[in-house]
Amino acid sequence: SLLQEMLHSVVLTPDVMSACWAHALTTEKEEIMGLLVGRMEDDILMISAMKVIRRLTKQKDRVEFDNRDLIAGSEFAESLPGSLRVLGWYHSHPHITVHPSHVDLATQASYQTMDINFVGLIFSVFNYDPNTGIDSKEVAAFQSVKGEGGRNICRNIPLSVRSDGGRMSRTVLGALASVPDILREEEMDEYNKAVGDNSELMDRVHNQACLVTQLAKQNSLVTGPMLDSIRGREKDLESRVEELKKMKADLLKKLDNMK
Repeated sequence: SLLQEMLHSVVLTPDVMSACWAHALTTEKEEIMGLLVGRMEDDILMISAMKVIRRLTKQKDRVEFDNRDLIAGSEFAESLPGSLRVLGWYHSHPHITVHPSHVDLATQASYQTMDINFVGLIFSVFNYDPNTGIDSKEVAAFQSVKGEGGRNICRNIPLSVRSDGGRMSRTVLGALASVPDILREEEMDEYNKAVGDNSELMDRVHNQACLVTQLAKQNSLVTGPMLDSIRGREKDLESRVEELKKMKADLLKKLDNMK
């Protein structure tokens, strides 16, 4: 059956998971999205890299991108070591639940025609409950399957995080570092649309002030998580260095005992 042909579970590296969260938290007014890069190991999808892409539409309940970016994503995946491919996409759900909409399910179904193992991730963010004081965040992996009458229904995929030893951490950090540039390009497009042929000086000053304010806010939201990611990676490397030093000492001790 179709269900039996689909993948069993999805595994993300900590770097990819934290980068996706950081990207999802850059805006609470529109959905964001990006591509997931990895490979299949038996029936498990291992995601070890990502690529942030520009949005064609910026809405609170849907997001779209240019198919040319999917081609660029495939070329990016092929340039990485390990025979990697684009095998997933992620997007955010600001102020709404983690469950995929009918649009999400239709989009996912179209991606699965390219590869049966293609997966979607949804990051639900900015769900603050003033009554409890809790700001809940959720992530879910899903695929689309056909139900009665050909209707798309959601199949939840088990999702977990597992380190790959940091082999792709620099690539993931580079993807996260591209977020400010992509957001700036999107804002410039919106600014140019708003300005148009309007030659009124005060209108231009107002629009420029709004642009600068928005860019500054976006940079502050992205830079903090990026620095946290770098610091976390630094601690991991320091721990690894200490482990290697201990291994070296043990090996030298064993070598001395063999003499």
